[in-house]
Amino acid sequence: MEIGAHVSSAGGIHTAIDRAEAIGADSVQVFTQSPRAWRPTNHDPATFDRFRERRTEAGMGGVLCHAVYLCNLAAPDRDVYVLVGDGSYLMLAQELVTAVQEGIKIIVVVVDNHGYASIGSLSRSLGSQGFGTHYRYRKAGSLGLDGEGPQGDTLPIDLAANAASLGAVSERVRTIAELRAALARAKRAVSPYVITIETDRYESVPDYGSWWEVAPAEVSGLAEVRAARERYETGRKRARRELRPPE
Repeated sequence: MEIGAHVSSAGGIHTAIDRAEAIGADSVQVFTQSPRAWRPTNHDPATFDRFRERRTEAGMGGVLCHAVYLCNLAAPDRDVYVLVGDGSYLMLAQELVTAVQEGIKIIVVVVDNHGYASIGSLSRSLGSQGFGTHYRYRKAGSLGLDGEGPQGDTLPIDLAANAASLGAVSERVRTIAELRAALARAKRAVSPYVITIETDRYESVPDYGSWWEVAPAEVSGLAEVRAARERYETGRKRARRELRPPE
C-alpha cells in the first residue's frame, strides 16, 4: 500500500516531488494550479522533464493529477483515462474545453449516479442521512434525505449532451458490453472522448481499511448523529500517524 498526499506545485511542478518526499510520502497528487483561483498556471515545459527526473530520484510511486490533460502532455505516447462521478464532472467540465482547444486526447468515463454518491455515503456514516446529495426536485417540503418520501423526480441532467456541447466526442452507454465497445472506440479516437454510464448510488467499493477523520456534531437531536459521534471519538483514540518526516 502506498501513502501519499495532496501537495502544492508552487515554484514549478517538479517541486511537488520535493514536498511529497519531505513528508515521507510514497505517492503524490499534484495541484497543477491554485485550487482557489480560476486562472490556470502556465507551466514551463522544462519542468515536466525535471518532474520525471525528481520522481525517479525520489523513488516516488503513484502520481495523480487534478488537470488530466497535463498528464497527457507529460506522456503523449500513452492514453489517459479519467474515471469521474457526475458530481465531480459538474465542477471540472471546463477542463474538456482546454483539451479540445489544445488537441489533447483524454478518455473520460462519467459514472452517473444522479447525485453526490461518495459524499452521500460519508453523510450517512455521520448520521446525516445523505442530506443534499440527490439530484431531485423538491417535493412537499422534502429535504433530499435517503429513504425520505415522497421525493421529487430525478433532475433531467444530460451530461453526455453537455460533454458534446463542449466539443468532445460523447456517447451514453447502458450496459457493461456497451461500455467495453465504447472504450475500444475511444482508444481509436484522436480527440477528447467522453463516455457516460448510469450506476446505482448505493453500490460502492469495499471498505478502504482506513479511517477518514470527519467530525460529526457534538450535540444533535438525531440519534444517528450521536452514534456517529461516539464512533468518531473511538476512532480518534485508535488513529496512527503514518506520514512522518524522514529521520
